[in-house]
Amino acid sequence: MKNIINDASVNEWFAQQMTSLTPMKMLLALLMGFIVGLIIALVYRKAFRGVLFSPSFANTLIMLCMITTPVVMCIKSNIALSMGMVGALSIVRFRTAVKDPLDTAYMFWSLTMGILLGAELYTIALVVVAGISIAMLALAFFRLRTPNTFLLVTHYDQAAEAEVMDFIRRIKVQRLRSKTVTPGGVELTVEVQLRERFDIVNKLASYTNPITPAQANDQDFTQNQQLVLDNKALFMPNGTWIVGEMAEAPRADGFEWGMTALPAVKAGGDSYSYTWFEQAWIPAGAEHLDAAKQFVAYLYSDEACKLFAESGAIQPVLGIADDLDGDNKMFYSIYDNGAKAAMGNFAAFSAIPGVEVRTVFFDPVNSLVSGSMTEQQWIDGIKSASDQMRANIIE
Repeated sequence: MKNIINDASVNEWFAQQMTSLTPMKMLLALLMGFIVGLIIALVYRKAFRGVLFSPSFANTLIMLCMITTPVVMCIKSNIALSMGMVGALSIVRFRTAVKDPLDTAYMFWSLTMGILLGAELYTIALVVVAGISIAMLALAFFRLRTPNTFLLVTHYDQAAEAEVMDFIRRIKVQRLRSKTVTPGGVELTVEVQLRERFDIVNKLASYTNPITPAQANDQDFTQNQQLVLDNKALFMPNGTWIVGEMAEAPRADGFEWGMTALPAVKAGGDSYSYTWFEQAWIPAGAEHLDAAKQFVAYLYSDEACKLFAESGAIQPVLGIADDLDGDNKMFYSIYDNGAKAAMGNFAAFSAIPGVEVRTVFFDPVNSLVSGSMTEQQWIDGIKSASDQMRANIIE
C-alpha cells in the first residue's frame, strides 16, 4: 500500500486533477449552468402553450443543466472515469412519461448546454442559448394560424347512422380517420375544423364588460347579472333559473326578461339553445321491467308534464309552451319558433391532475376578456386537454 501511495504516476495524476479542476473553476461552471438553465426555464415559461404549466419541470431544466456541467468537467480529461460514469448511469431508469415532444426538446437543450459548459466552452454556450431562445420566442410570438383540427369521436347505435351523418355533414370535416363497426355499435372518428367557433367567442369576449372577470366567481357572479338588470349590458348567457335567482334584485324601470337562441353561425343555418335533460335508469335485472318502462313513458305524458310545470319543473317536450304562462312561456317558446335543442355532455374520463372541464374550457374566457390570454393560447390549451381526456375515457 505504501508503494502504491508513493508511486510517482499516481501522485502526478492527482496533481493534474487538482491543477485542471479547481474549486473556483467548478463554482464558475455551476454559476454559468444556473444562469443558462434559468434562461431555458424562462423561455419555456414564456413559450408554453399547454393547459397546466409545471414549475417543477421548469426547475428540472435548471437542474439538468447544472448537474450535467460538473459531470462533464470530471470526465472530460480521464477516459477511465468517463467509462465508469457511463456504466453507473446506464443502470438508471426513468419512468416519467414526457407526453409533449416539445418538453423532450427542452430537456435535450438543457443537457446540451450542460455539456458545452462542462467542456468550458462558455462563449459557444452563450451564443447557442441566445440563438435558440430568440428562435423559440419568435415562434411563440409569430405563431402561424393553424387549422386547429380536432378529433371528433362518436359512439352510436347503427340505427342512428343517418342522424349522426347528418350532424357530421354540418361541420367542416377534414377527413374520416376511422370507422369501427361492432355488434355493440359504431365508433366514428373524424377530423373537424372549429376555428370559426373560437373566433366568435373571442370576438364576443372583446365586447364583454371589462369588470366581469373579477366578479366571475361563486360569490360575486350576481353582480355581473345585475349589469343586465341595470341596462348596462345587452345580454348574458344564462339559464331560466335566473328569474328566481334575481327575483329580489333592483332593476331599471320597465325592465323585462327576454330570451333568444344562439344565432346561427352562417346565414340560413340553425340556431340552438342548450337544454338539460333527465335520465331515468332501469336496472337490467329489475323484477318489473314492463312496469318500469311504462312509468318512464308516463313521465313525459301530458298529465305528468302538467304536474311538473305546476311545481316549476318544465319537461323538455314539444308544445309545452302552450300550457305555460309568464316568463316560462317566453323561455320555452323559442323551441316552437325554430330554435333547436342542443344537448349532450363530456364523456366520463378518469381523473387527470390539472384537467377539469370548467378550468380548461370555460374559465379561460375570462382571460380572453382581460387580455391575459390570447385566442391561440386558449385553443392550444383545449387541444392539449382534449387529447388527455380522450386517452382516459372510461368505456
